[in-house]
Amino acid sequence: MRRARHLLAAVIAAVLWVAAAAGRVASQSPTPASAQAPATPRGDAEKGKALYSKNACYQCHNNEAQGGAAGPRLGPDPIPLQRFVAYVRAPRGEMPPYTATVMSDQELADVYAFVQARPRPPAIGSIPLLLSEVIEVDNTWVRARRVQQASHEQSPPGERPDSVIVYLTDARQRITGADGKAREVSHKAGDVAWNDANTRSEENLSDRPIEMIVTELKTGAKPPASSPATLDPVKLDPKHHLVPIENARVRVLRTILEPHVKSPMHDHPHYVVVYLTELHTTMKLADGRLIDNPRRAGEVAWRDALRHETEQTGDTTAEEIQIEVK
Repeated sequence: MRRARHLLAAVIAAVLWVAAAAGRVASQSPTPASAQAPATPRGDAEKGKALYSKNACYQCHNNEAQGGAAGPRLGPDPIPLQRFVAYVRAPRGEMPPYTATVMSDQELADVYAFVQARPRPPAIGSIPLLLSEVIEVDNTWVRARRVQQASHEQSPPGERPDSVIVYLTDARQRITGADGKAREVSHKAGDVAWNDANTRSEENLSDRPIEMIVTELKTGAKPPASSPATLDPVKLDPKHHLVPIENARVRVLRTILEPHVKSPMHDHPHYVVVYLTELHTTMKLADGRLIDNPRRAGEVAWRDALRHETEQTGDTTAEEIQIEVK
């Protein structure tokens, strides 16, 4: 009887050993190719450069993918590859679709690698010629300047026209008028202020450089010929369109768009836009055309009068300042 029990125990141990060995073999066996997720192609930037040129991407996005009048900037920090491929395959705007018969997934990965490898532009502050200001918009009605002021720098006294100032950084300044009287002002990044025309100088009182967009209103020109703004976004969608400043020359809107929010069809007269945050919207114009509008924080644009509705396609809240010219 004892011998039978020993024999049974030996059989059970052998069965368990075989089962364990089989499990180890199974776990070490490669997964069939049909069960594996398809690998993301690895791009080649040199091949992507040739494809970028061959497929005329430069016509809208310029030679270094820095963007242009007809297409947004793509690099050097592109959207994730999967979104990049999905958009190229089925774009929402006026861009033609690039199907797999035109460009394969591998070729798109190569183009993506080229875009990703574009050198980052130097900081404005590192270019002496551009250290003080860059003209962003200059037309019949306004001139928008990107002004940078170094720590404790003081500008010389000069005549300043009526202006709207959008602060891109925190700022603490001393403003000295033509009469020699000085006052100190402090602003947070994203603040907007109005300055009447006068003669003054500005001194940066902080230990850090400051940056702002100064939109100057020109005199002597006829107001822009805008159609009557019958669909006022402030009345139609007051939650997302605030009015921090309004006077005889401008109305300034602070537009705040939560992720995926849609705005109703509305009108704008001619206006300057300053993007306080990264933003990606799809604009549907009155004639039904769709415009893709990806923007980065700090960008500035001019828009002629238009009627449109927008959809915020990003995943974070976006904010912009719109300076409507009266």
